[in-house]
Amino acid sequence: MDSSPIGYSLAVKIEDDFLLWFKASNTYLVVSKPLKERIDCVICGDDSTMFYNDDVRDEYQTISNLLNSCQTGDSENSYNVPTTVSIQIEGLHHFKLDFGSISVALHLDSHAETMLLPYMENYLRDFNESVDYTYHIFRDGDHLLIFKDKRCLITIPFSEPHRVIGKFNFYLLCDIHAKSESDWTATLHGSTIMKGNQALLLVGDSGSGKTTLSALLCAHGYTLLADDISPLSAAEQKIYWNPNSSAIKTGAVDVLRSFYPDLSTKESFYMGKEKGNVRYLNAPTPRYKDVNVNHVISVKYQKDAKAQLSPIPISQVLNFLIPESWIQPSQEHANQFMTWVAQLKTYELVYSSFDSALSYVNALWKDTHD
Repeated sequence: MDSSPIGYSLAVKIEDDFLLWFKASNTYLVVSKPLKERIDCVICGDDSTMFYNDDVRDEYQTISNLLNSCQTGDSENSYNVPTTVSIQIEGLHHFKLDFGSISVALHLDSHAETMLLPYMENYLRDFNESVDYTYHIFRDGDHLLIFKDKRCLITIPFSEPHRVIGKFNFYLLCDIHAKSESDWTATLHGSTIMKGNQALLLVGDSGSGKTTLSALLCAHGYTLLADDISPLSAAEQKIYWNPNSSAIKTGAVDVLRSFYPDLSTKESFYMGKEKGNVRYLNAPTPRYKDVNVNHVISVKYQKDAKAQLSPIPISQVLNFLIPESWIQPSQEHANQFMTWVAQLKTYELVYSSFDSALSYVNALWKDTHD
């Protein structure tokens, strides 16, 4: 046997499964109880006969390889601050964003302007220097640099526009809500809708229809708290308001046109292969800026499918939510995230028509919030 691999740092029981966290790589694994027992044996160096019958003779090595792979992983190291970099002042365009509690000056080159302004146009105001924070964002070679108050925060490959938008959005969230980066547990890949001070999180793979569904729900009495990026706070474990506009893909414009007539006349922007061409749909500022979220719906649009809303295991949601979200890499934050996950109620909504989807969401809302 090879020497035992280093084990996981945290484990929490999630219904019938376990969620494991590996500190070295900030990796999460959802495993069954039997698999966890085998993992524990491998970690302890147990070479018992459970690994030597004909059916599982390779399992020890397979699990060992899995655990070793969890000791290294991708990080944001590829988006470091360069050791020598100077701020670009000349040739930038000047804008002001006003979020009510704070205002921000943006000095952008044409590349950054195309990426960042469309999803913030609802908050554009006449430019002046009376602001709380100042950003300079511009292209330098193959990277885009983000400066805040003349200090370089990060450099990101220009070929990854979703990363640029995500990081800038995260910096704005810290500014708007007067929080530091460590005050957030995670930014979850999902859309949060609300009524009053209660909310649901809609999640799903790209193309699942979650953004379209959230926009349709918001045309029928719901309010958008956060689209696509839902920030989860560390202390209160609440989802906070994210002011970015909804990115509506070309195929969804016809579905939404009757509810949002202005969408047809909005400019289209190409946001890379993953999203393609999108138009941005603005949402009003919600009354409540932070809410508890205990219910998550996995959205799945299927043409001609019979609508159905069913409870599903939390693990089924985590298997695509975790890889698509950013979670703070410290043990304290991992413990907070796992505690939040353990109390969730999770469902799958399969639909082909909006009327049936609205009926199911309304019924769930009544059952869980009234």
